[in-house]
Amino acid sequence: MSIRTTPVFEDKHHPTSFHWQERTRSNSPLTHKPSPSRALQHQTRACSANISPQDTGNKISRRSKIEGTPHIILGGRVVIQADACLRGDLCRLASPSTTTTSTSAKEPPRTAISIGRYTLISTGATIHPPHRIVLGGDVLYYPMKIGDNVFIGPGSYVNAASIGSNVHVGAGSVIGNGCIVKDCVKVLEGAVMAAGMVAPSGVVVGGRPARILGDLPEGWGVAKGDGDGDGDGEWVEGGDLREMIRAIK
Repeated sequence: MSIRTTPVFEDKHHPTSFHWQERTRSNSPLTHKPSPSRALQHQTRACSANISPQDTGNKISRRSKIEGTPHIILGGRVVIQADACLRGDLCRLASPSTTTTSTSAKEPPRTAISIGRYTLISTGATIHPPHRIVLGGDVLYYPMKIGDNVFIGPGSYVNAASIGSNVHVGAGSVIGNGCIVKDCVKVLEGAVMAAGMVAPSGVVVGGRPARILGDLPEGWGVAKGDGDGDGDGEWVEGGDLREMIRAIK
């Protein structure tokens, strides 16, 4: 049995107040590994044995790979499943002028990744801040913002500048460098969005390379559950994910 130190994220209103605790790494295999062909409801059972709940309601798998925790903000009720990778270490450093000023007023850490409430980062997904190569070959990284009620499918690679709220990103899809995905967008499985692509609100995006295939049907994202809040209703992609998040133990 081995011990490793893993980050515990605090409330988004106190992004710099991270603390650490030691946890035991589980050597047991995953009880359920989602695949692109699985229904959305099956995601709620993925990696449940490896999830660590926190005071803010965030549930982070011990098998996730998270770098640069001081530069990551979780809005609460966020699920990060096994083998998901968040590159918070890729952020723009403070300019030399700010480092030479008075050290009494310490500048808070720069934010690389900001994730809203009730968002799920599925197994094997990668969240990588956007970047730009400047003269001389240097790489500048820019902050990425992900909204509320966003589902990032298994094996997806997200390098976007921003993703709005109520967005469904299908399994195995690629959202290229600097892409902008507005609210209420469905990205189909295996779609590859070219760098800089903008997906307006209310559309379906798919293909390799991806293009806008049409508008979302009326009522897309509207919950069809029984409304009693016990999480046993039928919840659709693009809708409120809070019951699905609660179902993940």
